[in-house]
Amino acid sequence: MNNVEQTMQQVRAHLHRAYNLDPDKIDALLPGFLSALTEYADTLENALAGNETGALAKAAHRLKGGLANLGLQELAREAQLIEQEARHGEKAGKKGDPTGQALELLEQVRALAAATPRP
Repeated sequence: MNNVEQTMQQVRAHLHRAYNLDPDKIDALLPGFLSALTEYADTLENALAGNETGALAKAAHRLKGGLANLGLQELAREAQLIEQEARHGEKAGKKGDPTGQALELLEQVRALAAATPRP
């Protein structure tokens, strides 16, 4: 079992524990959750490309919430760090900027979304 499969099992377990969802309900809802994460990731990527720190902070905040709702606390913490750095006005290309972290986070979010079958 690879990392993405393990993470998806953790997400399913979290959704069952935290929200008392049965496996069929999780299967029905999960693609929508991951689609929203992908949308947030796209927004974050666009904000990075445009060097828009305000939009980057907002996108990272949304991504953080979505990840936390799925029980992905470690990824949510990464999004929080990106949000904090963006809120402090770090610009792309300067020391301490969130670009590298954001790109890694985007890759992880997209891998999770790609691993989930769509209905």
